[in-house]
Amino acid sequence: MLCKRIPLNPSDDRAYLDTYVVNDRSHLRPAMIVIPGGGYGVVCTEREGEPIALAYLKEDFQCFVLNYRVGRKEDVYPAQMVDAGRAFLYVKENAADFGIDPKKIFFVGFSAGGHLAGCMGTMFNEPEVLEALDVEKDAIRPAGVVLSYPVTTAIGPCHAYSFEKLSGKGFDSIPIEEKRKYSLECNVTDSTVPMFLWHTATDQLVPVTGTLMLAAALTAHHIPYACYIFPKGPHGVALANKVTDTSGTGASIAEMAEKWVEESVNFMKTL
Repeated sequence: MLCKRIPLNPSDDRAYLDTYVVNDRSHLRPAMIVIPGGGYGVVCTEREGEPIALAYLKEDFQCFVLNYRVGRKEDVYPAQMVDAGRAFLYVKENAADFGIDPKKIFFVGFSAGGHLAGCMGTMFNEPEVLEALDVEKDAIRPAGVVLSYPVTTAIGPCHAYSFEKLSGKGFDSIPIEEKRKYSLECNVTDSTVPMFLWHTATDQLVPVTGTLMLAAALTAHHIPYACYIFPKGPHGVALANKVTDTSGTGASIAEMAEKWVEESVNFMKTL
């Protein structure tokens, strides 16, 4: 397996990709870009980075873990989308070297990383982002996205902290139109990419209602999707097994939710 760190921003070393790719080039593989969560305040690579990449590597994906800009007052929208866009372009432009099918590049995101992956699936033609990347329409459109217990909406019950970090404002100070701009369900169109959504009903941090709202919007626009709501599991279960259970008590093990990787792969095979 080839592991390498790829800088994405010459002026900021916080944006980079870590590669998890096999050297075998006997056939073209899909690519998975992993976006860890962290409320747009940190990047939780320990649970939602390398373990996820290794899980998809076993499913015959070439994998990349994105570290994106967070934690400073200037790290507001659309900085993270620009980082994700650069990651996509790097993978696409180097697809032949990695043995990747350039038409099969996906994102998987967790919590706030799920929001970022969702933005890439709905707002890939955002003018600010295309201008920053100097690319044309649809240049950063993925084949699909996997959203894991995602932050989705700024309207109604939501994870306010993520949107405070994303906007650089107190949540109550964010105008309603700006909240709509950040809300995935408000940005679904007939061009939105296929999505695999999963959440746990007992998530105490990011309300599962946001995922259901997004599913309803996908239904309204006839976008292919799968949505799994598992009955138990706290926020941040990652692989939902002992591999990513950092509690030492088994608190982040949710046996029913553990099948999400396999089911997401089955979904992406249909695309």
